Amino acid sequence: MTAVIFFYNDHRKTFHRLVGCKTLLALQTFSAAADGQGIVFERHCCRLKALLPQLAQAADELTSARHQAARNFLSRIKRELEFLNMPNVKLTVSADRCDYMPNGQDELELLISSNAGEAPKPLAKIASGGELSRVMLSIKNVLAEKDQVGTAIFDEIDTGVSGSAAQKIGKK
Repeated sequence: MTAVIFFYNDHRKTFHRLVGCKTLLALQTFSAAADGQGIVFERHCCRLKALLPQLAQAADELTSARHQAARNFLSRIKRELEFLNMPNVKLTVSADRCDYMPNGQDELELLISSNAGEAPKPLAKIASGGELSRVMLSIKNVLAEKDQVGTAIFDEIDTGVSGSAAQKIGKK
């Protein structure tokens, strides 16, 4: 996760400069087209085409860093969930490419399966209240290592949880 943040900070200026240039070129293109200045339009198109490989490279590097960070992040969340009585949990991230945005070119979604033999599906669609509570607690525990938050307060974290899972949640 930290690698992704550092990568983003390192490349944020380049990305914003490219996006700003793309926006400026779009405005200038509209202006040039309205004025009938085909030469200006061509010059701006050439500038934009020259910058697009840099944008694509930065987006690809960010995607690669995200995939690497996700593997580590999900592994740590899985360990937390196994402790919280979800021994068969499988976690993965669905990653789709989209148009360039300030935070990259990825649309990510957390997929989960809490039952053996079941394919992971979107967390938002299949998790029960108890599973959501444990996933939220697990994510907060993993992030707390970097967040430097001394205390986290969860309201109704035990919703839908009972028995030994509830006792383990209390320990966390």
